[in-house]
Amino acid sequence: LEITDKLASSYEFKLLFRASRDGHSRDKFHEICDNKSRTVTIIKVKDNTEILGGYNPIEWGSDGKYGTTKDSFIFSFTNDRIENYILSRVVDEKCAMYNWSAYGPSFGSFKDTKRLKDENRRTDEKETGEKRLIPETPSPTRFLKNIEKYKKRLKQQ
Repeated sequence: LEITDKLASSYEFKLLFRASRDGHSRDKFHEICDNKSRTVTIIKVKDNTEILGGYNPIEWGSDGKYGTTKDSFIFSFTNDRIENYILSRVVDEKCAMYNWSAYGPSFGSFKDTKRLKDENRRTDEKETGEKRLIPETPSPTRFLKNIEKYKKRLKQQ
């Protein structure tokens, strides 16, 4: 996935984790990403042009606790229609992130989360934040093609 436009001119992004390179493993995700803050998660959904993701300004962890922040958000769009993006901000800042070793990147409360499951590389999408990212369906499971995690920092002038 490529990062372009104004975002790329203001910030530097260092690739930390790529599932297709590092393995679709929650253990590998935590090995590489725990204790890292200001990260952007990008998830490419298999067999369509859907992109899901989120921004986490606080550190990832594996302690089974929620991370508190009002500054995280999740987003979705289709690769061919980026202008039709959906951005959803945190509703309950006390449950902005969920840090548990059994899951990969998880945004929101336990019941409203996006999480990587090793066994079949899928993401469960439920209502999180102020807006629903995808339409409600009887089975909201999306199979993942790839997950990338980037560390964001301001460019040095």
